[in-house]
Amino acid sequence: MQTNTTASSLVGTATIFIQNLPNIPSMLKEGETIAKLNEAEICRSCSVLCTAEYCVETIQQLEDKMKEKITKSLVDKISFESERNIFKVIIAESIQILIQDLENACEPALTAMTKLSWQTIETVGDQSLYVTTIINHLKSIVPIIRNHLGSSRKYFIQFCTTFVDSFIKKFINHLYRCKLINTIGAEQLLLDTHSLKTVLLDLPSINLTVSRKPPQNFTKIVLKNMTRAEMILKVVLTPYDSPRQFVKNYLQLMNNDGDISSFQKVLEMKGIRKPEQAHLIERLKREHAAIIASHQQQIQQQ
Repeated sequence: MQTNTTASSLVGTATIFIQNLPNIPSMLKEGETIAKLNEAEICRSCSVLCTAEYCVETIQQLEDKMKEKITKSLVDKISFESERNIFKVIIAESIQILIQDLENACEPALTAMTKLSWQTIETVGDQSLYVTTIINHLKSIVPIIRNHLGSSRKYFIQFCTTFVDSFIKKFINHLYRCKLINTIGAEQLLLDTHSLKTVLLDLPSINLTVSRKPPQNFTKIVLKNMTRAEMILKVVLTPYDSPRQFVKNYLQLMNNDGDISSFQKVLEMKGIRKPEQAHLIERLKREHAAIIASHQQQIQQQ
C-alpha cells in the first residue's frame, strides 16, 4: 500500500511539472508564426528540468533503499522504473522547449538569408547581417540557459548538442533555397558559414571569459555538419565547364554522396537549367555506381 501511495504521489508531482512547462503553441499571438520565451519562462523550463533530474535520482535512491530493507524474496517486485521514465520525459520535453525557442529566434535570420540577391553580390565583405543576428540570439539566450542549468551540466550539453544538430540541418536546408548564386555570392556564403561554425563550436562557453573545452561528440557533430555546408558551397564555386568533371568534383567534395535530391538542389543553386540538370543527374548515377562497384571489388580482393 505504501509503495502504491508513493508511486501515485510521484506521478502527481510529474503532472504538476508538465503543467508548469511553457506551452509554445499556446503562446502564439494571432498573426504570428514564431513565439519567443521571455527570461522568466526560460528560467521556469530550466527549473522544471533540474527538479525532474533530482526526482529521477531520488526515485532511484528510494528504490535502492527499499530493496535493502525488504525481504529478499520481494526485491524483484520493487521497481519505480515507470515513475523514473515519467520524469525523464519531462526532462526531454524541457530541453525540446528550450531548443524550439532558440530555433524560433533564429528562423527569421535564416529566412532573410534565402531572400538576399546572391547573384548580384559584387564584393566579399564581413559576415552578413543575418549571421550577426543569429550570433546575437545565441549570445543572449544560451548564457541564460547555461546559468539556470548550472547544476545540470550534462543536460546543458545535451541541449547544446541537440540544438546544433537540428540548427545546422535547418541552415543547410535554407542554404539550398538560395538560388542563382554567383561566384562572389558563394564566397560570401562560405565566409558566413565559417563564421557560424566558429561560434557554434564554442556554443557551450559562449560569452564566457574562460572557455571550457566542449565534449568531443559535440565538436564532432558541429564539424561534420558544417563541413557539409561548406562543401555544398565549394561545389557551387566549382566551374561548370565540363559536365563530367563537374560531377567528379561534386562526388569528391561531397564524400561520394550519390543522393539525387541533394545534387539537384546544388544544381538549382548554381542556376543550371532543367534540361541540363537531367543530363547531369544521369551522369551522377553512372559515376556513383562506378565508385560503388570499384569499392566492392576492392573489398572482394582483400
